[in-house]
Order: sequence, then structure tokens, then C-alpha cells
Amino acid sequence: MGGKAVKDVRPLETEEVQPTYEWVEQNILPLIFIEKNEALPIGSYGKKPKGEKSGDIDVAINAKRFLDNGMKFEEVSEAINQILNEEHGIETTLLKGFDQVSVKVPICGDESKGYAQVDLMPSPDLKWAKFMYHSPNLAEGESKYKGATRNALLMALISESTEDVTKLFEGKTEEYTSLAIRFPTGVWSIKRSFMGKKGNLVQKGTVLGSEFITNDPQDVIDIALGEGYKPDSANSFETLWEIIHRKDFIHKARLNEIMTKFQVNLKSMQQDLPLEVAEKYPFLIEAISDVFKPKAEEDIIKDANEYIKKDDLTLYEIEKLHTSGVLKLLPKEKVRQLIINTAKRNFNNRWRGTKLAKSYSHWVLDYISTEDYNKILDEAKYNELMNKYGYLPYVLPKYTGQGHKEMIKMEKEFKFLYNKYFFEEIIKLLYYNLSYKSILRVVQERIKQNQFVFFVKAINYINDHKNSHYPPNHVKKILRLFDGDPSEIERSVFRVTRGDEFGLSFVDDLVEDGILRMHKEGNKQILTVNPNYKDSETYVSDNYYRFLKYLTSNIEKYNLTKLNEPKNEI
Repeated sequence: MGGKAVKDVRPLETEEVQPTYEWVEQNILPLIFIEKNEALPIGSYGKKPKGEKSGDIDVAINAKRFLDNGMKFEEVSEAINQILNEEHGIETTLLKGFDQVSVKVPICGDESKGYAQVDLMPSPDLKWAKFMYHSPNLAEGESKYKGATRNALLMALISESTEDVTKLFEGKTEEYTSLAIRFPTGVWSIKRSFMGKKGNLVQKGTVLGSEFITNDPQDVIDIALGEGYKPDSANSFETLWEIIHRKDFIHKARLNEIMTKFQVNLKSMQQDLPLEVAEKYPFLIEAISDVFKPKAEEDIIKDANEYIKKDDLTLYEIEKLHTSGVLKLLPKEKVRQLIINTAKRNFNNRWRGTKLAKSYSHWVLDYISTEDYNKILDEAKYNELMNKYGYLPYVLPKYTGQGHKEMIKMEKEFKFLYNKYFFEEIIKLLYYNLSYKSILRVVQERIKQNQFVFFVKAINYINDHKNSHYPPNHVKKILRLFDGDPSEIERSVFRVTRGDEFGLSFVDDLVEDGILRMHKEGNKQILTVNPNYKDSETYVSDNYYRFLKYLTSNIEKYNLTKLNEPKNEI
């Protein structure tokens, strides 16, 4: 959902959507044993305004065929991914947390037109999928808002109208039950506790248990709105909004809680608060609404000065004051310091802080100097670097505010330490279960154990995927397999959660080279060490000195003196 889960795809033009789905019906569905009537294009399919592109095509897949064969629902998307990717070589991405498989398909079946993303979404019931993934017809003006806004409100109605506190601790909620919508499967009853391990209440509770209730759309409507309404009452945000503000609405007494939860849901879905909500429930946009109320200029200034004292003030909120003209009424130096201090707080310990800081340049430069702005960018960049490299086990460089040149130098230092860390990880793997101090002796021992080819491949594998934590762990698993503990391992252990399945490619390459063996046990693919494998003498002789040179040059580069060799030994 949303596109870009698979690489090298592009959005679809309006006229390309239907032909591309027809190609999927003819060429993808049969591979996973799904008939045309067992699949349903959902979401915004065919509902986009003319000229607006589609990021992907969402397709609900009836999971009944898989479930009837004894498979658990959470295993269905894995099975579909395995069939398409491993058995048919189609490029896919498994989004396990969403029970979704994204597939790369030729647009209109024609590779020359490029590729698009199609999301296959297993569902226990197509009727449920059609209801829950419904998107208003924006082309016909059915709504001003996407289906996500409607879903956020529907979810809030279900959870907040059914919440029941079952246990108190010092007058506060310790345990409660409520219903919750789980998109792929239906409505569940959830029991949650806020009691922490130390005997005190915590903010984020833990789920004690869950029980499936229903996936019938009519049941959901009855719970959310009361009797007398049909599923099409929830076709859009606007239809729900109108019903919940009728005088006889069944959950009228809980509207404030419902709308608060609605706002939380919108934030998690990265959707904006509808204007209707902001106007009717001003408490949801906090105290800033008071600043904008019509009043004398001196009162506006007074309220604005109070508002900007907030500890959690954001640049987004200051931008609202700027847009309304209120910021121009405040002293220039006060506004300058406000923006600088708020920026420091907002961008601290944040990914992509630099990009976010640049997004405010169109207005902040009205109040601060270019020098101030560049300092904000540099500090945001430093926080990005600390976010990315802060885990490294070294004394890390600190930004002293000397400007952009210092930041460029610092970025190089971080990257150097990052590469050093990865090389030290490689050395640890090379020394795995060996007591020698000499790197030369270690390499010779790996040759003796017929593991030279493996280590060359393993090091290339780690270096090719430096931005992932998977490769070193994958290599350790193979080393344990070499040691016989365990004696076998499932191939699926080498899956990665997102993107290319480079872990599976790595072990498949080892199987192809004869280092590992693979056999099937039921639906499982099992890997074992090939006891008859021997390194190619030609490969070893051709790569021996090149491999040693790579190791010794990096040992010298990163000043790992305890491992270095006298040059006459190499």
C-alpha cells in the first residue's frame, strides 16, 4: 500500500491501472492457485480523479484455500511470497507485519513500459476486505478525504465505545478490555494491562490476551453506530461524521474520547486532522486555537507570548503563527531565539533532521540570519550522524560549532569509524573458535579446514550490505553449522524482513558451490554442511595473496596493531 516496497517501479497512469490488473489476473493469480473470483482489487482502484496517478494496485486475496489446508493465517503471506519468489523467480517483498506481499509486475504486461507494484493482501473473507479497505470515490467527489481518514474514525469508534476498565490501581486504570479492528482479520477483544514490572503503572501497556469476535461488516457498524445503519453508512469520513453528531447517536457521551483517539490514529497513519474536526473540537489542536481568536492586538500578543512558552513547542506550530501574521507582532530577537531553540530541540536525536530543517527555509529566513540557519542545518546533520553511528563502541567526534567545513570533516570521521567497526566484525568472524594471534596462521587454518572460499564469500557478503545487521549474524549461523551445533538449520532463517532477500541468495550460493547441502522436510528447506566439500586449490592459490593483502592493509589502516604481521612473514 502506497508503492515503493519493491525497487524500480513507477506510478500508474489512470489508463494503465485496469490493463495491469488484468495481466495480474492472467499471470500471477494462477501461480498461487487463486481463481479470478477469489481476488478483488480494493482501495482506490478505479476511483482516482482523472490525471492523478496510482502508486500501486491493492488486491485482496481470499485466504480460505490456504486456511482449509491447515495453514495459519499469519503463514499465508509467507507461502504466497515463497511460491512467487522462490519457485517462479518473480521479484517480491514480504511485508510480514502487514500480511502483505508486494509484487513487481510489467505495466500492462509490457516490460518496455516499466514496472508497477501490486500488493497481494490475504484476507479470511473478501466481504470483510472490501469493507475495511474501502476508499471513497474521489473522482466522483464522494469525499474530500482518503479512506485512511475514514478508517481512523471507524477504529476510534470501535475501541473507545467498548472500553471497559476491569481493574484499578490507586484510582487509576490498571487493566481494561476493549474491541479493536485488526485490518487483515476483523474485530478482536483485547485485554491490556498497564502494570509495570516494578509494581507501578506504565504508559505503554502490554496485551494480556486477545479473542476474535467478528469480521462481518454489519456487526462492525452495529458496534460503532448502533442498530439501524448499513455498512454503506461508513463509506466515507463525511457519512460517519454526520451520523455521530446526531442527537440520538448511541455513543454521544464518549465523543470527546472518540475524537481524541481519532486524532491519535490519524497521526499514526500520517494523515491530517480534517477541518471539520478542528473547528468542532478545538482542544485537539491545543492552545494555539486561543491565539487565533478575534481580539485586540495587545491581547493577541499576550496570548502568543504565553503560547510560545510551551516545553513541547514545534517549528510547525511556530509556522502557524507566522502564516497568521501573529509572529510579526513579537520582538524580532525573541522570535529569532525562539526559532533557534525550538529547532535544536525538534531536531535532536532525529532521523532526516536536515531534510526537515530545509523544509522550513521558506519562512524561517524571514526571522533568522543565513548564518543562524546554516548552524541549524549543521546541528541537525550532527544529530543525524549520531542517530546513525551513535552505537559504535568508540569515542565519537563532537560538533563544536565551527561551521560546515567541520561537519564535512566529522562526517568522514564517522564513516571511517563505521568502516573500522565492520572490519573488526569481520576479523572476529575470521578468528571464530581459533586461538591463534597471527592473522597469517588464522588464514592458513581456514584453508586447512576447507573454509577459505566460504570466508572470501562471507566477507564480500558483509561488505556488500554494510547498512544491514543481517550479514554478520548470517555468517555466525553458518560457522556454528560448521561446528556441528546445530547440525542443521532451516533456510528460512536467512530471510530478511524487507527489500531484496540477499540472505537467501547468500546461502543458495553456498549450496551451489557445494559448501552446504539442502533438502526438504515437508514444506521446510533444511541446510546442512557438506562433509565431502573441499576448497578448489586453484581458487585458493589465485586469491590467497589478494585476500591477505585486503586483511593486512585494513589492519594497518585501522591501526589494529595486535593483529598486524611483520611484512617479511606475509
